Amino acid sequence: MRPTCVRVFIFVLVRLLFGPHCWGQSPTVTLSSLAQAQLERSASEVAKRIQDAQVLLNRPGVVVLDFANLDDNKRSKLGVALADRFSDALESYASKFRVIPRSTLQDFLRNYWLDSEETRNQEVAKWLGDQLHAIDVIQGTVELLSDAKVKLRIRVIGLWPARVAESRLAASPDFRDLFEQAAPALIPEPQKIDEEPGLYKFGDPGIVMPDGACIHCPNPDYNNPARAAKYQGSARFSAILGIDGKLSAIRVVKYAPFGLTDLAIESLRTWRMKPCEKDGKPVAARVPIEIVWRLL
Repeated sequence: MRPTCVRVFIFVLVRLLFGPHCWGQSPTVTLSSLAQAQLERSASEVAKRIQDAQVLLNRPGVVVLDFANLDDNKRSKLGVALADRFSDALESYASKFRVIPRSTLQDFLRNYWLDSEETRNQEVAKWLGDQLHAIDVIQGTVELLSDAKVKLRIRVIGLWPARVAESRLAASPDFRDLFEQAAPALIPEPQKIDEEPGLYKFGDPGIVMPDGACIHCPNPDYNNPARAAKYQGSARFSAILGIDGKLSAIRVVKYAPFGLTDLAIESLRTWRMKPCEKDGKPVAARVPIEIVWRLL
């Protein structure tokens, strides 16, 4: 499999002000006795389905991913907290398999810069399970209903066709607040771009990119982890394109997982391009760059 890398210079990059990134702690959620019983019943049903498969000797692990909000597929504090609770409940019913600690999963995701959107991909989830020696990977979605109850949809991905289980949890007072709060990010924030007095930016009046700007712009390749996970996605950068056609002061605006960001930066440092122009003369300017990996 080979990637096709597409460079996009059509969006205007605004100045980014981000402080140091720090990892947050998992949130807690208050469950009524009824809601806890409902969650445990769902975990018991999932545990039974896994154990009934009877092929657990070689890969005895099961991993529970963060549950995503159904409406936007993002990680909320509620989804993370319910995944923690579900993982604990599943462990209590696991007689033929073990549940991989959630802390082990979080460390793994940080190491590979994987966020929730990427782990919703079935191929990436299967790869993740293989790396963690898990026979099954459990995905979940959280839907907040009009009566403040929560609908959980649990999807078990493994050696067989995906299996789905649904349950509803009795309303709790902190459900809505946690549902609306984003969970701490698992990947780094965009890098800060310092003030650059006198430097043009692509999109400033009169700044244009010549046609056929790329003279020598080699594509970064996949590495083995990304290839195994059949990853498709993008990374975005901001760099100064000098009048010599070289890129410098490269900053990451959006990271790609599996070490692809570093591979892309190595490739960008070898690029040679036609510089931006103002009034027909070459000028240095900060430009946005996007690299997209697609499987062919």
